[in-house]
Amino acid sequence: MPVSSPDIQSDIQDPLPMPFYFDGWNRRQLPHAQALWDFHQALTCPTVLLSLPSAVPSGSPSGAFFDEESDRIMVGKLLRVVPETVTKQALAACEAEKLPRALLAEQVSAARVWAGPARFPDDRAVNGFMDQWVCPHARLLAHLAGISGSWQRSYVDELAQGFFWTGRLMALKRDVSEGRFFIPETDLAQHGVSHEQLLEGRVDESMKRLLWKQTIRAKNAFALAEPLALELPRRKAGAFKRWWLGALEVLHEIRRREYDVWARPVVLSGRSRMQVRIQARFGRTTFRSRG
Repeated sequence: MPVSSPDIQSDIQDPLPMPFYFDGWNRRQLPHAQALWDFHQALTCPTVLLSLPSAVPSGSPSGAFFDEESDRIMVGKLLRVVPETVTKQALAACEAEKLPRALLAEQVSAARVWAGPARFPDDRAVNGFMDQWVCPHARLLAHLAGISGSWQRSYVDELAQGFFWTGRLMALKRDVSEGRFFIPETDLAQHGVSHEQLLEGRVDESMKRLLWKQTIRAKNAFALAEPLALELPRRKAGAFKRWWLGALEVLHEIRRREYDVWARPVVLSGRSRMQVRIQARFGRTTFRSRG
């Protein structure tokens, strides 16, 4: 799987695989897709805000700051939370492709989560965050791919949520060390897993059940997103298959290592990646793209 742009890799906080960053686009669309991804990734590193007078209190940026930033991007102004070049390129992509800036604004509003510790009391809370964070980003990429129908939105959102949960499992060790617990508090209580146990990375049967549930969240989302492949032209459907199958293989790898995501990074071996490519190209599948 491709990873983040090397130009921003050292500055971002979330250097996980970025679906469709390199593949599936024609020559005109590719720089626009990358600009949208670079903007999304830059929002995961708003720690620079701690040096701004308006970014306090209590050592964390205020909600008002992010509301102001969201309003700024909505009218095409530069941001304080994202490097100037990155903002300009994202705005230019929206202008060139007639993409709604409101979808950038939603991401900016949600980026406050990355500025400090975060916990989510229940499914409703974390789903609300995803609705503002990953779903708008996915909708921008979908618009770029020609997928903008209201009947297609649920597929796009489910795909985004599947990638979100897969990514958060891959980054679980880092997330909790930085005070961000995306697994709902209700799930922790249900399975008897504490924040301290997550920080320690102590994998017992309770932890395995907890993380199994999170893999099921991701798998269910990917299953609901599968019909999206039928809406895509052949080239983009091929990229969809590779990423869809690759993410499922990552979830299988997590299960294979008995949910120990602390001992070493969760990455696919070269052999696994090759198997994904072969399966995406030649394997039996329910996908049948148009065009």
